[in-house]
Amino acid sequence: MKVELSVEERDVVFQSLSDDQRHFLNHEMLRSRRTVFAQMMAKAKGADIPEGASHEDVERFLDGWIYTGYRDAGMVSSDYPCDCGRPLRYQHQVQHKVTGNVMHFGIVHLGEHLELDAKTVSLIKKGFDVLDQEMDEILVKVRDKWTMQAALSISIPEGFPIPQDIQAHMEARLPLLDRQIVRFRKKIIDFMDQAALRREAVLKRVGSPVSAYAAPDIYVKPEQVTMLFPGEDPVEGLSVPETIDRNARMNYTGSEVLLETGLMPKVEQLLRSGVQSARVIAEILIREGAADQRRYSSGKPHLYAPVCMYIDSELIPNGCCKLLSKTLDDRLYEFAKHE
Repeated sequence: MKVELSVEERDVVFQSLSDDQRHFLNHEMLRSRRTVFAQMMAKAKGADIPEGASHEDVERFLDGWIYTGYRDAGMVSSDYPCDCGRPLRYQHQVQHKVTGNVMHFGIVHLGEHLELDAKTVSLIKKGFDVLDQEMDEILVKVRDKWTMQAALSISIPEGFPIPQDIQAHMEARLPLLDRQIVRFRKKIIDFMDQAALRREAVLKRVGSPVSAYAAPDIYVKPEQVTMLFPGEDPVEGLSVPETIDRNARMNYTGSEVLLETGLMPKVEQLLRSGVQSARVIAEILIREGAADQRRYSSGKPHLYAPVCMYIDSELIPNGCCKLLSKTLDDRLYEFAKHE
């Protein structure tokens, strides 16, 4: 849904929202901006982190500037200037993780103030533009009396686990984005298809005590598993850095999933500190020089598979950790807090 609102139209609709709704949108916009900024800063450092990683996880990877907020003056005002003195309406704020220095700027002077290359600046601006368009999309739907039933065109089945971001929009009584609707509908259809398959399986096992809605967790030993990724050749898909003997790739099969013993405590420590993304954990270990730096042609670190396998086969069965979600790009975990 491509929409554009004038500044005046956006302000009118935004002010018609409740205090809770305005707070929700401002909070979500800040989180999204922080995520976009952190992602682009990580890419500038050579990391390959999936879009689904939270800004908290990505910022743990960074040791420089992080995005901490923005202010809307309502109009161009000298009350919210760029550090160069130029009056702004939208003032962005960043803070250096090491020095604690805080800077304020308009989006035009982003690269100049932070000494970023033109490509990184362009990606950050494009990311912010997408977020502004999504804000307009929500406000237009509010103005046009959007309803979930009309947009979704499918019933939500009983027992369906509603994704957290969609549940938050529903609780705030705010419209969903088109991209959320597409994902929501697909998840519902997949859920219904799986439920139908389970029912069919139960009917074929008449008298079986096994529930159609429960399946045991199955854990396998790491040496029994080959963790490759869709479309990635186990040998040709690797990019070997200059510091690694290129002849070594002749003997590399792409199926190693055992994590080095010395890295196991580091993985656990990162999980304890709150990092959830397995991809971010792999990137942090690579940045610290503690692990193999080889990557698949997609950019995904070779280390990602051993990290996931160690967590899945050791920490989860031991009750130290639980899997929150998994996609083809990443797996999110949470370290168990024991009383």
